[in-house]
Amino acid sequence: MSADQIILFLHIPKTGGTTLRKTCIYRNYHSAERYGAETYLAKKRLHRGIYYYPVGFYNKDPELAIPEPVSRALGRHDIRAVTGHFCFGIHQYVVKPSTYITLLRNPVDRIISLYHHLRRWANPDQALHAKIVKENIFLDEFVKKFSLRELSNDQTRRIAGLEPGQRRYSKTALNTAKDNLHEHFSVIGLTERFDETLILLKRRFGWTEDLRYHPKHVTRNRPSANILPNSSIAAIMERNELDIELYEFAKELFDEAISSQDAGFHNEVEEFKSMNARYTSGLRHTRAVESEPN
Repeated sequence: MSADQIILFLHIPKTGGTTLRKTCIYRNYHSAERYGAETYLAKKRLHRGIYYYPVGFYNKDPELAIPEPVSRALGRHDIRAVTGHFCFGIHQYVVKPSTYITLLRNPVDRIISLYHHLRRWANPDQALHAKIVKENIFLDEFVKKFSLRELSNDQTRRIAGLEPGQRRYSKTALNTAKDNLHEHFSVIGLTERFDETLILLKRRFGWTEDLRYHPKHVTRNRPSANILPNSSIAAIMERNELDIELYEFAKELFDEAISSQDAGFHNEVEEFKSMNARYTSGLRHTRAVESEPN
């Protein structure tokens, strides 16, 4: 990896990206200089060299340029990484060499996770969250009737570089997303194979900082796909036909990346899994002791 190359982490919601961002990316890319800069949407978005792309921003008009404060931040020479729920294309605003990375997830599992995340983290100040909880909206109705942009081929849309518009996207969008993955992404990870993804990233970019992690924003005790009604699964698949095909394509690219590694790759993954298991076990023990009454 070039010392000047900027990592653009295209974080698709509910793919495990928060864990990747808060641990591995921060540890490996934060600047030794403590500073915050480039305020947008009432918050400083640039911290210690990492630009946190504003989650509240997206273009409705494909011809509309991104806001000037965002463009200015992406054009700075002191950014080391960009992370956020953006779409492909922001590299055009970056003045230094850059490359994309992302995580993709089985579309059915991703939508189930999204639904239960919204239920668990309901915010009374946000109408959608409140509606799901107060009206006790079930998954089947959530998938079939809600117009939330993350529900319909959102992985394809973001990687193709399309902003929310029509509810359905064409095969052209899928082909564009495939081309972008193949040509512009250094590492395409899979949520279901997170540890292998981390070791690929470590090897590709020469990461030297600690990769141990404890999963963030995990919804506990949610039902798995194999016990849900067929109607719910069918509804998710209908709205994510392109994402299903894109995910299969991403799995092929992932397997190709694994097969290109040397013989020590799998041993490195197993050693990391064991080390991380000890780490998470220690965290759980510490938290249990701290929660005990005095």
